[in-house]
Amino acid sequence: MIRTFVANVFRLENKDTTPVELVETAYKLLLDGKIGTVKEMYLEIKKGGDDANVDEIIEKYKLKEDELNQSSSENDGGYKYEGDYKDGLFHGQGTLTYSDGDQYVGEFKDGKYHGQGTFTWSDGVSYKGEWKDGKYHGQGTETSSDGLSYKGEWKDGKEHGQGKKTWTTDGELNTYEGEYRNGVWHGKGKYIVDLGGKEETICEGIWEEGKFVKGKRIVSDYMYYEGIFNNYILIKGKQVIEHPEGSSTQEGEFNLDGSDKIDFIYTEFSSILDEDECYVGTFKDNGWNDGFIIKVNTGKKIRKVENGTVYKLGFFDKF
Repeated sequence: MIRTFVANVFRLENKDTTPVELVETAYKLLLDGKIGTVKEMYLEIKKGGDDANVDEIIEKYKLKEDELNQSSSENDGGYKYEGDYKDGLFHGQGTLTYSDGDQYVGEFKDGKYHGQGTFTWSDGVSYKGEWKDGKYHGQGTETSSDGLSYKGEWKDGKEHGQGKKTWTTDGELNTYEGEYRNGVWHGKGKYIVDLGGKEETICEGIWEEGKFVKGKRIVSDYMYYEGIFNNYILIKGKQVIEHPEGSSTQEGEFNLDGSDKIDFIYTEFSSILDEDECYVGTFKDNGWNDGFIIKVNTGKKIRKVENGTVYKLGFFDKF
């Protein structure tokens, strides 16, 4: 269809056909993106009319075979390409530079980024690694000028598989290292924050669709949660405080919003409880509600708790 169009456009006056070599030369120039060159060629032929020296014009404008396979072209669409071609498409090694400053250097296949290559955007973002059908695919690293980076596996343009992402928030370096699925944290992984040169693992365990659901979460130097989570909020498991001045462990269930503890086992070393005692029961407003204080070793109930008030068993005197 393109060849027919070219033949009609370049047909000389008083001629029934257009020389085949003239059509092929114009056709190859079009495929190579040299629209301006084709226009010059057309105007020169029209200017000469029947007296135009077609062979001379063809020789002047045609691309030699090696230029077709290793050439440079500028396109009215706003890009410049230097590299290999196959059947008129970018194919093999090449450099594609856009008018806004974006640039791709690497391998092409059938006109698309495919294989090893590096794309650099004018805003400072860059990707270096494997491509497939124009998308990140395989191993690769993406970085930006603001410190964000990801190194690992990709699939169809998204983080997928094992990878490591780093970014900065309020001057602190954050890192997630682990499994991804379709661009989000999914599977085993750990979230790390660099606090003044000291790396602290904040969460380590299992993520689902970007949410932390199971594992261990460090709250401070003296406290951590371990168990089942609803996006970082402990809903079932234990809260452990380990401090030089005292320690405590809470184990059981939380409400989904983390506000209250329910059906909870609470172990505390304080002036109220001896070291071998713990509270077992329900909580209300993050305090004891209804339950018992028991001996840890024997399980014997020694005090009763009603509506947050502690009583001695058997006497029900206010404790």
